[in-house]
Amino acid sequence: MLSLCAGPLTVPILRAHTDGALRFPELRERIGGAAQTTLRSQVGNLRELGALAKRERGGMPYTVENELTHVGRAVLQVADA
Repeated sequence: MLSLCAGPLTVPILRAHTDGALRFPELRERIGGAAQTTLRSQVGNLRELGALAKRERGGMPYTVENELTHVGRAVLQVADA
């Protein structure tokens, strides 16, 4: 878990989600400064590790959000320690 915390965007991405699920544009606004492709890649990695979960909202317009999981909260606890 410590190696997961070492990524420069990991903790900021997870912290951004502590108040609730975010769409990608909202995350980009909160993080700032990160290239879009880098941020998308990191979010994908965090999903694969189970730290973020993808939530799809149907309807028009179709929306995808990411939300913090219990794994993501555990990573933040380690980062805070």
